[in-house]
Amino acid sequence: MSSETTPPKICQVCKRALARIEAKDGAESWDHFPQDSLSGHKAVPVDPAGGKLRGRCDFCNADLQEELWILPVADFLAGHNPETGRMQAYEGNWSACSECAPLIDGNRWSALVRRVGQVWEEQHGIPVPPNKVTGWGHLYRLVRKNIRGAIYRAE
Repeated sequence: MSSETTPPKICQVCKRALARIEAKDGAESWDHFPQDSLSGHKAVPVDPAGGKLRGRCDFCNADLQEELWILPVADFLAGHNPETGRMQAYEGNWSACSECAPLIDGNRWSALVRRVGQVWEEQHGIPVPPNKVTGWGHLYRLVRKNIRGAIYRAE
C-alpha cells in the first residue's frame, strides 16, 4: 500500500466498487473484485461522482438495501498471492447489511462465517468449498485485529 490515498473508482456499467491493481512497475489499473469477475463486461472505471455506487455487504456480499452499517477498520495487508506476486490489501471501513451487523456487534464471528456460507450457497447453488470457509475465518480474524471502533448505522 502506498502512503498516498488513491481515490476509489466504480464501474460505470454495473456501479460496483473496483479493485485498484498496482503493477510491479507502479502502473495502476482497476478491475472488478472476484465476486464481480463474471459480470459479463470489462471494468469501466469512473470516479464515484460519475454514478451512484451499488453497494453490498462486505461480509456476505448481499446488495445493501435501505439499512447500511459501517464497521470502522484500519487499512491492513491480508497476505501475498504467490501466483500474481501481488499483496492483498484492504483499505478503509467495511459495510455490513442488517443481517451481518448484529453478528459483528455481538462478537459472533463463527455465526457470521456460517451466515456468509449460507448466502454463498444460495447465490451459487452449490455447497461452499471448505477453502472458502477457511479463508473467511482468516480474513475476519484480520478484520477483528484492525477494528477501530464500534459498528454503527449510517444515516
